[in-house]
Formats: sequence, structure tokens, C-alpha cells
Amino acid sequence: MDINRGYKDAFFSTLHEMRDNNDMTDVVLRLHDQSTIHCHRFLLSVASPFFKNMFRSGLKESTQKEVEMEFENSDVMKMVIDYFYTGKIDINDENASDILFAADYLCLDELKSQLETFMAKQVDVSNCIELYRMAENYRLKRLKQDCFDFILSQFEEVSESDILEKLTEGEIVKVVSDDHLQIQNEDIVYNSVIRWVKADQKQRGKALKRMLPLIRFPLCSQECLANATCEPLMMEPKC
Repeated sequence: MDINRGYKDAFFSTLHEMRDNNDMTDVVLRLHDQSTIHCHRFLLSVASPFFKNMFRSGLKESTQKEVEMEFENSDVMKMVIDYFYTGKIDINDENASDILFAADYLCLDELKSQLETFMAKQVDVSNCIELYRMAENYRLKRLKQDCFDFILSQFEEVSESDILEKLTEGEIVKVVSDDHLQIQNEDIVYNSVIRWVKADQKQRGKALKRMLPLIRFPLCSQECLANATCEPLMMEPKC
């Protein structure tokens, strides 16, 4: 028998029971939907640096019996508070991004790590850019690298999807200029750049001049080069 596991389960079970019975609770969290959760200041402080700083700040929240939480998603906040008391949380495709937002808000590095691992397993063509940006925003280095590696390895498929047109200039430049980009030929890079520019030609037209040096034209097919000589974008003075 795993004694440590048994102790942990009993410990969390007792904490959960104490909260449900309002046993020795000393603070009430009022959520955005006006529902309330009775909690223990000490446990909140141990579980989250956010609460630790709040209760040590000397501001009104440090002594108030009821604390109003500004976090808007009350359902997710309830899940995270339950996580404090049980050590368990149900992470799935539908709630992962919302829980990540809460975990970052409450400075929960361990939970963020769990979410990072979960999200890394969900990366596909439809969400690779969204997850890449999310990883960048929340400083999830492993997920960011996993997403970028996926884009490099599956760029042909990405370039054929609607995702391509949603890339920023910085993102598409970073991808097509990477030496680890896996493509059958350079035609894919050229066609992707042209398609990306045409998706918003008014805003992106000037970017073409900056991006053309990234295309290795000597590696393009004769057909691609012939098409390039007839491409209106390539004939504009700024190119």
C-alpha cells in the first residue's frame, strides 16, 4: 500500500469536508455571478501566491470576512477552488483555455504545467496557431516549441488551410525562414507567401518585398517560376 498516497487522499478528503461543512472557514469569496464560497485563508494562501499576497498586503482584503473576486468566469473559479481542496481538476478541450487563464491569474505554476502538458497532446492543424499564441501569451515555453515544431513539420497541410491567412507577418516569416521547415519543394513557400499577401493585399502588400528574400527561388520548379513572372504582385514597383 502506498502510505503517502493514502495520507494525501485522507488529507484532501478532510479539507473538502471541512469546507463543505463551513468548519473553521474564515473567509468568503464572492464571485462574479454573486455566488459565494466559504474558504480557509491559510489554505488559499498556501495554494496560491495571489491569495498569499492578498492576505498579507495590509489592504482591506487582508482583514475582510468577505472578499469580492474580480475574475469573471465564476464556474472556472469554483473549479480551481475545488482543486485547492481536492487536488483534482477535470481538464478537457472545452475548459482548458479558461482554466489556464485562471491559473495564470492566481499564479498557479503547477496547474499551468499540467495544462501545458494536456494542450501539447491536442495540437493539430486546426489549433496549432491558436495554441502557439496562447503559449506565447502565458509563457509556456514547452507548448510554444511543440506548436512551432508541429507547424514546421506539417506546413504543407497548414499552408492549405484557412489558418495560413490568419498568421501575422512575424509568424509567417519565422516559419518560412526556419531551416527545419519540412516541405517537398520551395514552390510551397512561394505559393504560401503570395496567398498570405492576397488575403489582405491592402495591409500586406508592402510586406511582400520584405518576404521575397526568404524564398529560395533557385529551388522552385520551372512551373512555379513561370507563374511568378506572370503574378501581378511580383510586377508591382515595390517588389
